[in-house]
Amino acid sequence: MRPLRSLVVLSTLWLSVAPAHAGTWQIGPSIGMDMITSTGNTLTVVSAPMGSEILLAGLRPGLRIGSWDSSMRNEVFLDTGLMLFSDSGETIWTASNTLNFAHAFGPRSAPYITMGVGFSSVSYDGQSDHSLLYGIGVGLRQRLRHGHGSIRTELRFDRSDAQEEFSEPVNILGVHVGFDLDLD
Repeated sequence: MRPLRSLVVLSTLWLSVAPAHAGTWQIGPSIGMDMITSTGNTLTVVSAPMGSEILLAGLRPGLRIGSWDSSMRNEVFLDTGLMLFSDSGETIWTASNTLNFAHAFGPRSAPYITMGVGFSSVSYDGQSDHSLLYGIGVGLRQRLRHGHGSIRTELRFDRSDAQEEFSEPVNILGVHVGFDLDLD
């Protein structure tokens, strides 16, 4: 039930932060590097854009869709990713989604903090594994001079708690860089 409670809290934040009458919608990918650790093992992943990793059970989102409020200080965004492999009748897919809230300390170019919660799923050979994702981060948003987007750099710590007894939880420390295009 923890994912449901977290989704309700973040949905409430979405409604209070991104009113329909004002705000700036953005969309953009991420490029980055993650260090993933679990019970003594460490794996480093570099990907562009960040996407659902088949070996990591879909831990990393690839596309960011969000909305800043009219003051450009509060954002609610969805990180989402999907990857599908199919060969000789066998299909493997991964999906991940996290709903996040960010608060910037200034309306234009400024540092920000973020937190989020979501899930990842991987399906192979008729079996599915599901994990709860949650994390926090700090970043720097640099608004572009022409005012139609921004570049962001973020340091993030996430945790993936597996929902099946045969999967292990993992910690993810990542550095991500991305470009967000304003849609208004």
